[in-house]
Amino acid sequence: MGTTLVKRAIMGGAVVAPLALALLMAVQPKARGGEYHHGLNVICSDCHTMHFSQTHAYDGTAADPLPAGGPNGRLLKATGAELCKSCHDGQPDAPDTVGEHGNGYVREAGALNTGSAPYESWKGHTLGATNTAPGGTWTPAATGLECVNCHSVHGMSATSAATTLDVAGNPTFSQYRNLSSRAGGSAVRLGVSYAKGTNDLTKDIFIRGWTRGDLANNYSVANVDFNEPVSTKSGVGRWCQACHTNFHGASADANMHNGADWVRHPAADTNMSTTTFKTKLYRLKVMSPTGDWGTQGSAWATPPADMTPSCTTCHKAHGNQNPYGLIYQKGTGPVTEEGDADGQTEGLRSMCKQCHSQGG
Repeated sequence: MGTTLVKRAIMGGAVVAPLALALLMAVQPKARGGEYHHGLNVICSDCHTMHFSQTHAYDGTAADPLPAGGPNGRLLKATGAELCKSCHDGQPDAPDTVGEHGNGYVREAGALNTGSAPYESWKGHTLGATNTAPGGTWTPAATGLECVNCHSVHGMSATSAATTLDVAGNPTFSQYRNLSSRAGGSAVRLGVSYAKGTNDLTKDIFIRGWTRGDLANNYSVANVDFNEPVSTKSGVGRWCQACHTNFHGASADANMHNGADWVRHPAADTNMSTTTFKTKLYRLKVMSPTGDWGTQGSAWATPPADMTPSCTTCHKAHGNQNPYGLIYQKGTGPVTEEGDADGQTEGLRSMCKQCHSQGG
C-alpha cells in the first residue's frame, strides 16, 4: 500500500449532496504531520470510506484503487495494520515507523520490523505476530499484533481522559504519542503524560519542541527526554509493563529482586552510578527527576546522582536492526537508531558499559 490513502480520500464517484460535500470539505485542513490524530486534525475520510466504491479524488483526479476484500468493518479503507501503514510506511509527510526510512532523522521509537534483513522479526515488535508478550501473559488476537494494540488512533476521548492516570496518579488529558490507555488489556487506564516546549517535572516525558509538519525534529531522539516524577516508578516502564508484566518494578517487588540479588534489571526505584555514564560523550536516555540530562556531545562534569534507567534506555520501542531492539551505544559517536558501536560483540559490551565499569 505504497501510496498514502490520506491524500486520496474520496467518496466513490457517487454524486454527493452539495451540503454534505461542503461539510466534508470543511473538516479537511491541509496541514499534515504534527499531532495529526488530535482534535480537529483528524479527518474521517483519511481512514474511512462511506461506500467502498471510490473512483476519483475530491478534486476529480484519478485515485488509487482500494485494497481488495472490502467493504470492511467500521467503514475502514483497509484492515488492521495495513491501514496504518498506508501513511506510516514509506511516506514523506508522516512518521515512517516500519523498517528503513528516508526522512533523515534518528527516530526515538526506531522501526517496526519487516520480517527480512536487516529488520528481521527478532529485532523488535512484529506486526501480525501471535506470540505471547515476553515476560507476561498478554497475547494478540488471531489477526496478530496490530498498531491499535499500543496506540489509540482517535486519541483520547473526554470521558476516558478523566480516568486515565499518569504514573503520579494525575489525570492525563493528552496522551504521549496516542498511546493506548488500555494496552495489554489493562484493567485501569494507564496514562503517559508529557510536557511540550517547557518542561514540567510532574510529567513523564519532555518533548523539547514541536512545529507542525517538522517530522525531523518532532519525532527525533534529540527532541525527547524522560522525567522521573515518581522515584519508585517509570511512566513509560509502567505502560510497557501492561504487556511485559515481569519486566518492570521496584526493588521490593519479587519479580525484580529475590531479597538478596536482582533477578531482573531494575527499571525504577534504583539510582544509577554516574561514574562511568558521565564520561561518555553521547549517552543513552535515562530518567531524570531534575530535568538535567547534560549536553550530548560533551562529557558531563556534575550529573545528578538520582537518575534511573528505564525500558527506553536500552530498547527502541518499535525496534531497530539489533536483536530485541537494543541500542548498542559506545558513546564516542552520535546516537543512531542502532547505536555507534561496531558489531554485536562490541555493541553488547558497550551498551552495558554506558553505566557499568565492570568488564573493562
